[in-house]
Amino acid sequence: MPAVSLRQFFWSITTLAAVGIWFGPPWLFNGLLFSYLAFALVLAIIVGVRDYRAAKASKAPPTGPVVGGLYAELNDDGQFTLFKVLAIDFGLHVRIYQGRFPQPPLGITSATLTASVGHAPCDLESWRESNVFLGQELVSEAELEGYRLYLST
Repeated sequence: MPAVSLRQFFWSITTLAAVGIWFGPPWLFNGLLFSYLAFALVLAIIVGVRDYRAAKASKAPPTGPVVGGLYAELNDDGQFTLFKVLAIDFGLHVRIYQGRFPQPPLGITSATLTASVGHAPCDLESWRESNVFLGQELVSEAELEGYRLYLST
């Protein structure tokens, strides 16, 4: 049996309360049962608003670099180059991909791209706020080979 979230539970209670108010018998409007349903309705609205705000906030793109983030950077020629953040420590470590795009490609993954530079260390101050966040992926062990070699030297 699938687990029911708190939101789903209160949504079902609210639906039952609405049906009871419109089609229910007159005794439903008196006493403890109606008070419980009114309380459940208010609580469901509060939980729904909280969940909506949390979902909206989680979909906002990050403001700085994130590990595994796939980004498009606007070049001087007006074309976009794609790169992926491999690690962030004392600097920024990226993997740069081949190809230039007239606009940031949406829905693209690093699996469909070919790397032109496997590892490039960058200064954190070189991060541009104009970089376009395309998505976040896991960083594979193969992608970290150049980074680990850089650390060992």
